[in-house]
Amino acid sequence: SFSILNQSKNQWEFGFKQITQSHNVSAPLPFLKYNYLLSKNIRFETQVSINQRMPSLNELFWNPGGNLSLQPETNYNFNQKIQYQNSRITADVSVFYNHIQDGIRWLPSANASIWSPQNINIINNMGLNLDFDGILIHKKALQVQFIQSFLYLRSIWNQEYEQIYTPRFKSITQVNCSYKKWKFSTHANYTSTRYTLTDNTQLLPQYLT
Repeated sequence: SFSILNQSKNQWEFGFKQITQSHNVSAPLPFLKYNYLLSKNIRFETQVSINQRMPSLNELFWNPGGNLSLQPETNYNFNQKIQYQNSRITADVSVFYNHIQDGIRWLPSANASIWSPQNINIINNMGLNLDFDGILIHKKALQVQFIQSFLYLRSIWNQEYEQIYTPRFKSITQVNCSYKKWKFSTHANYTSTRYTLTDNTQLLPQYLT
């Protein structure tokens, strides 16, 4: 890979990587990263890349059902992020898009007795991610930290159905307090509904823990 660096403002990084696994060797896979310092506390970041996932040993050699003719999954990725950071707060907002070609999926045979992996899926993932970590109160005896992570994700396969067991919304909230020698922490996790069948006719309910 190669890097072009300007310490005052921005940084470019680009290059190629190659993946090898047994008899499989990927083509050179390019990537590009760009960081730009908008101000002392605000950073802008862009990433574009092509990645591959080679078939696993189980997918190739599982007996019965392994498939030696599987092709690698190819991923086209884009991520755009803006970050604010000071001595007490770090906050990120990012949007992303991921296109997967030749996704590997286990499918049943005609009599449904044997499952075998096949290259059939085209998967499109797109969404928004928010992260916040900040010290809201910082005094001699008292400190309060608030952490929040939120994810919105649309994961569509074959341009029609949502991916099973993939919620659209996930949220994690945590509050940490310390007073003198005492410490207190609480958190809440939220997960929205998820489909359990590939035709999206059945789903699991949302839950909060």
